[in-house]
Amino acid sequence: MCVCESDLIKMKLHLITRRYYPGIKYNEEALGRVADDLGIRFEREIRDLDTDRQADLAATVLNALPESAAGGSGAAGKKQRSGSTAPA
Repeated sequence: MCVCESDLIKMKLHLITRRYYPGIKYNEEALGRVADDLGIRFEREIRDLDTDRQADLAATVLNALPESAAGGSGAAGKKQRSGSTAPA
């Protein structure tokens, strides 16, 4: 099985965001757009972020998700930070 770097980035963005907002759904288009907007080209750029930067990144991803992928009330309130400090 072969996985390209862009797929790794999208999955890592999803996993980081899901730690802070557990109700979200994977949305490839929104994740790719966030990665492009932030200039993320390699998974290692987001691999070892501290919890504050992870939380900021998660909020950015959540805000980019369409309502159908944001998980509604299960996502701890769209456009709000959950305050969780779970590591990636």
